[in-house]
Amino acid sequence: MMAFHAHAPAGEWLNDPNGLLFSGGRWRLFAQHRADAPDFAATGWARLSGDDLLRWDWDGVAIPAGDEWAYSGCVLPGPVAVHTAHAAGLERQVLRRSGDGGRTWGPARALDGLGGAARNRRDPFVWPVNGGWRMLLAAPCDWRAWRDEGPSRLLLFEAEALEGPWRAAGEVTVGLPRGVMLEMPARVAVPGGGEALVWSTVDRRGDGADGTVWRWDGGFADGRWQGSGTPCRLDLGPDFYAAIPGGDMLIGWASSWATARAMPWGGFHGGPLSLPRAMTAAGSAPVPAIADRFSVRQTTMPAAGLGVAAVAGVFSLRIEGHGAAFTLAVAADGAARLERTGDFAWGDEARLQAGPKRLSLFVDGPLVELHIAPDDRWVTVAVPVVGAFAVHGVAFDWFGLAD
Repeated sequence: MMAFHAHAPAGEWLNDPNGLLFSGGRWRLFAQHRADAPDFAATGWARLSGDDLLRWDWDGVAIPAGDEWAYSGCVLPGPVAVHTAHAAGLERQVLRRSGDGGRTWGPARALDGLGGAARNRRDPFVWPVNGGWRMLLAAPCDWRAWRDEGPSRLLLFEAEALEGPWRAAGEVTVGLPRGVMLEMPARVAVPGGGEALVWSTVDRRGDGADGTVWRWDGGFADGRWQGSGTPCRLDLGPDFYAAIPGGDMLIGWASSWATARAMPWGGFHGGPLSLPRAMTAAGSAPVPAIADRFSVRQTTMPAAGLGVAAVAGVFSLRIEGHGAAFTLAVAADGAARLERTGDFAWGDEARLQAGPKRLSLFVDGPLVELHIAPDDRWVTVAVPVVGAFAVHGVAFDWFGLAD
């Protein structure tokens, strides 16, 4: 079991988070449940709840998988769930309401004006604007034969009422090649004003399924997206996907399809959900209320805890697990090389700011989440471990969870 990440009980499966709300003094977290099971036999939603974003109670199934599977979407205060319902190879966008904080949900009602059931349109994200509503949909997004339908893009819809009728308001093209699938779009408010689009991609051009979460700053003007600069990666590691906003925070799936199937996470499947991350102008950072809970000083690296360190502009961090290791090497100009060796082999390159860094390393069993400041970039990576990791190259001060 893990100490401070939301996860499923032994033998169960979680992946994409779909909503994070604060209600009645507690956080309510919704996520895809048994999405593999292990062969896409049924897909619904589960709910978890907690007081402090670190300790989570498993509340069980919230939306059961029936004749129509409950695919991903978003949750609005109320709560109201807007999500994709999947049946017989087709998807439609539906709305459900809950009268008990999201523990149970009413029947799915189709949203008017979206054309009914269609192929490969899903993951609706809805937000209020000027007394009405906007929606982003990802299309096309089928894991199998969608490559002939053209590049994935974001479809934009508008409506005066949440139930509709919805009307097409344009598209947001993000420049993806054929074979790279877009999922889980979201619009995020940026602290200090402005907004950003966030989405996930899976590269299906080869035999793999590498996932990445992207952020593109800009804003909507007259219903059209005006992007600033180019999209950037929100997390530099291989195990962060399907990020969704909850207030001014983001939370994602702290795994990937490759990692989840190969690594049972100590008894449960799919993988945990990431720590919630506070949005910043540059990226995202540890939520202060979370970081403050790590206040019990440790003399050695704990199995679950936080390590903090100040490093020069040039450094190499190596974390050795059980038959695998993760390495981050940063050069004087900010060029970074990231690598995981072993059965979970993976590697990539990134560009950071030149100069000194402050590292915050959250360790929870086999999950490593490394925050790099002042860049506000994260590296989320699973490293198999028996007992404690061995850390080389950087001297951390270690802190455990306060009681």
